Amino acid sequence: MNEPPCIKLHGIGQYSNMKEYLSQITKTQEMVQCLNMQVVGTEYGGWAVDLDLIPFGSIVISAGVGKDISFDLGLINLKDCKVIGIDPTEKAKKYVEKNKNERFDFLQKALYFESSKKVKFYKNTNPDYVSESIVPSHNMVASSEFYEAETINIQDLLKKYKNVSVLKMDIEGAEYQVLNSISKIE
Repeated sequence: MNEPPCIKLHGIGQYSNMKEYLSQITKTQEMVQCLNMQVVGTEYGGWAVDLDLIPFGSIVISAGVGKDISFDLGLINLKDCKVIGIDPTEKAKKYVEKNKNERFDFLQKALYFESSKKVKFYKNTNPDYVSESIVPSHNMVASSEFYEAETINIQDLLKKYKNVSVLKMDIEGAEYQVLNSISKIE
């Protein structure tokens, strides 16, 4: 299958199904055919984005930063973005503190469909891994070991931060609830 001439997929990994996936979640095929996708960040922490759609100096909300902020730092360098990194884990907090950047603000909270709640966050079965989850059935967590994390929702973030151009979520199973809550944004 030949790609239309304006499709450009750059970067790391296998993205051969990117066009098909994007076609399913966007309303127009023409929009998908003209994306200029590039992977920003490392193989582990990189994400595919169309840099042409990200305004210079805009805000990026990056939920689930873990121990790799290469995507975030890449957008800061390429687009002079301000990144709001969100992650409830202590491991992420320590990582961000060691990798400070004046254009990266960190919130040690869990992105969720409700704000100002305390939710159980289940610890990873491997103490060397950073991924933890609000979902007790997640394949990487121990359902008996947890801590409580404060939550923040998209609505509150959008009230506080204007000019948001990207919402990146790698939040270990909570994405679905967050996405369902976006329909309530006015």
